[in-house]
Amino acid sequence: MNTTALTEVAENVIRLNIEKRKPTQRRQRYKITEFRNPSGGIAFRVSGCDREGKQIRENFREEEAARSRQIELETEYLQGQRETAIRATKLSEDQLRVGELAINRMGEDWSRLIDAVDLWKRSGGKKPHRNPKTNQDSHEGTRQKWSKIAN
Repeated sequence: MNTTALTEVAENVIRLNIEKRKPTQRRQRYKITEFRNPSGGIAFRVSGCDREGKQIRENFREEEAARSRQIELETEYLQGQRETAIRATKLSEDQLRVGELAINRMGEDWSRLIDAVDLWKRSGGKKPHRNPKTNQDSHEGTRQKWSKIAN
């Protein structure tokens, strides 16, 4: 393919200068408003509508608590799920992602993940090796190894 043909423009073609629009910030579904209580104290209200159209209005003494609830409600709305929570953890982002992957790979048996890790550690914690044996031979070797571990 001739690359110069791609860069040259025919005389009857008009180049259009199209400017890329800057992405607009998405409107917050839930907003925080500051107000004064009848007792004179300042409070923060998180208000908005959920997916079912139900009006949400919750008051907080501290702005940080209101901001956390706003993020939680926004996340619920975007995920379309009812139960989400922001939880403190000592895990790094990488550790969280690996944990999520492991749970997803376990499928319906995700609650047995600890058993799988224990078994892996008992077997030496090594990566599974690939041998050139046929499938039948490797399955037989695996069955023997697992039966030794189980007993």
